[in-house]
Amino acid sequence: MLLGLAVEPFILIGIFSSNSQQVNYISAASSVVWLLIAYILGKAVGRMCRVAAQRQIEVQQQSYDEFFNFLHSHVKAGVAAVKAEWGDDAAMREKLSELEQAVSDRRIELLLASVLHLKFVTK
Repeated sequence: MLLGLAVEPFILIGIFSSNSQQVNYISAASSVVWLLIAYILGKAVGRMCRVAAQRQIEVQQQSYDEFFNFLHSHVKAGVAAVKAEWGDDAAMREKLSELEQAVSDRRIELLLASVLHLKFVTK
């Protein structure tokens, strides 16, 4: 396709110009140069965008990992400690179990969201 676009001005000059002048060919060559520059810049910008998106995914994944570690080490461990210390109070144990389940559910949701986000962006 790029070759077709580069050759097109020369073909048009040959078809429509009965008296082909050097300025016509210089103009066509200039168009080809600008076409190549635009192609190279387009490729470079596309690559930069892919690299930036990949870096953003990595930063988001690191953020998810830090949050998961926080949930596991602080919240879930704290809930387990409180459960162990408060003994037989059934209502308190039930509420702590609900909190623990909510934390676990949220952690799973975030983990799945990060995996789905990674699959979507890398396609």
